[in-house]
Amino acid sequence: MQGGEEINSKKLKELIKNAGYTQVRLAEELDISPNSLSSKITGKSEFTLREAKKVCECLDIADLSKRAELFLT
Repeated sequence: MQGGEEINSKKLKELIKNAGYTQVRLAEELDISPNSLSSKITGKSEFTLREAKKVCECLDIADLSKRAELFLT
């Protein structure tokens, strides 16, 4: 995701926890390192579109407005 969009880090961390994931497990699902995921969650680096879609799949976020709220804040 390019263009300087920022993610809603607090909300994403909450959704990860509520879905029963750890950052390590979610990183495994995304096929990236836990450190890379942490950087993406904190906004130090950006999620790719593929990664953002996979996060939404893992966390069962189907509603497009909720996806936008999470990744395009």
